[in-house]
Amino acid sequence: MPEILGWLGKHARQTGPVFFNYTRMDGGKMEMEVGAPVAAGAKGDDRVKIGTLPGGRYVTATWTGPYDRLHGAHMQLHDWLARQNLHPVEASGRTTLLEVYITDPDEVADPRQWVTDLVFRLGD
Repeated sequence: MPEILGWLGKHARQTGPVFFNYTRMDGGKMEMEVGAPVAAGAKGDDRVKIGTLPGGRYVTATWTGPYDRLHGAHMQLHDWLARQNLHPVEASGRTTLLEVYITDPDEVADPRQWVTDLVFRLGD
């Protein structure tokens, strides 16, 4: 994350909160991207890529509390999705599951007040 924030400070105007995008979860292995929304016209380089989230339907749940309890919030969201008969979409083996860090811990010291949105792309 420090690398991305440093790059943004030099090359692009950040327009929203930092996020993790979990693009693949296979057994105990995960792949993820670290990013933030940027102003139009930003250009990537050999290390940082500029992209767009895929269109479609998404579900969002908001968690307020410390990051070490986010796993429980994820499990609650997955349970709710199953009860609603909703399923995440995978395109080319990739998912879109974002943790959007609404609260900056450098600005809010109390972890009980940290707000994180969980955003999951749904199948049609």
